[in-house]
Amino acid sequence: MTPNTLSRRAFCELGVVGLALGAAACIPGSGTAQVKAVNVGQWGTAQRAELYKSALALFQTANPGVTTNLQFADLNSYLDRLTTQAASRSLPDVLWMRDSHIGLYGSSGALLDLNPYLGKGLDTSTLTEAGVADGRVGKGLFALPSHYVGQAVITNGALLDQRKIDYTRVGTWDDLAALARELTDPSRKFWGIGDPTVGTTQRHLQAWIRQAGQELFTPDGGLGFTTETMAAWFEFWVKLRKDQVIPPADVQVQADNGGMATNTLVTNQTAISLASTNALTQIQRLTKTPLQMYSVPEITGAAKDWWFFPPILLSVAANAKNPQLSVALVDFFVNSIPAGKITRLDQGAPSAAVVRDALVPELDPAEAAFVTQISREMTYPARPLPVLPSASAAIITAQIEAGQQIAYERQSVSQAVDGFMSTARKAIATKPAA
Repeated sequence: MTPNTLSRRAFCELGVVGLALGAAACIPGSGTAQVKAVNVGQWGTAQRAELYKSALALFQTANPGVTTNLQFADLNSYLDRLTTQAASRSLPDVLWMRDSHIGLYGSSGALLDLNPYLGKGLDTSTLTEAGVADGRVGKGLFALPSHYVGQAVITNGALLDQRKIDYTRVGTWDDLAALARELTDPSRKFWGIGDPTVGTTQRHLQAWIRQAGQELFTPDGGLGFTTETMAAWFEFWVKLRKDQVIPPADVQVQADNGGMATNTLVTNQTAISLASTNALTQIQRLTKTPLQMYSVPEITGAAKDWWFFPPILLSVAANAKNPQLSVALVDFFVNSIPAGKITRLDQGAPSAAVVRDALVPELDPAEAAFVTQISREMTYPARPLPVLPSASAAIITAQIEAGQQIAYERQSVSQAVDGFMSTARKAIATKPAA
């Protein structure tokens, strides 16, 4: 079956419940017709809702008799709703999950184990091994990635071209620092690179940690990196700050708080910015300056398998009225090229390689650069990411606080890191509310 085929015959051949009238008999032992309605939970903007309603309509057209209902809300409302629904076992049949929540919901019995459906209605051949592992909690498979983002270095391409600078000479973090120094012009308050330690762009620290052969978290939910590794990250940026290569703390915090519209590349305050890969398309729409995007540099002697991609995950609820139909919808959103052409890059780069490849010719240059970089980096070794514990959100907040304490010179690196480690361990030790 090709990833974008959703015929009645193909579903039956895979052992998935028949979706056309009277097709339930294609499952051995299936005695009666099953429910043909699927409730779908998702968060985001009204624009996202319309895109996914269109994709769901495509699924319904391909499968007469099936109905879908999209339950949509902004992120905070969505997460609050999931908590209530999980407690009452009334989760939507199919629901999008964040990587920071899959551990909690997967271990609580709220989600369906997808292992029995692999190769039987659920095609993972278009995903990487690490991608499938993103949804594993213990021995169970409770989600599959529908989309990915990555980490990137975004540059003012026009300035680098004007200065005849070839960015490919940058391989290490020290190389990046040297380039940033070269591009800095204190006389006009133009800094070589933005400061990633005071805002929400924290995945670059995770890259640094994985390059050191460590992890943010251990498989059992503890901290997986050393004090020394985190301190080295902050010391790297402290030196650049003292040398005026990165903006002062108040300038960077103000830029971060304003979103993409005040990104330092948009306001022409820096030559380089560290951001998520999908930020390229958003930033490029806000500036006429041609931008370029590159992979994150490495520490000296970096582990070869450090590459990783934060996923957007799709799950099936344990209380799903028709598990096989719900699994079929997950497979559709992961593998369908027509669906991918409708939803495009709204949640990131599609997880399935065949969908990404089909999209690239239809994308604008910035979008294509984003997707192409994800595809290229996915050919590199990538050890699976340990599941994020329920305390991960509180720990990220504490990490940002530590960065700001250092940037504003309220605490030394050692004081801030020690304080962070203490706060993080307490958060991990606190059990989530039932």
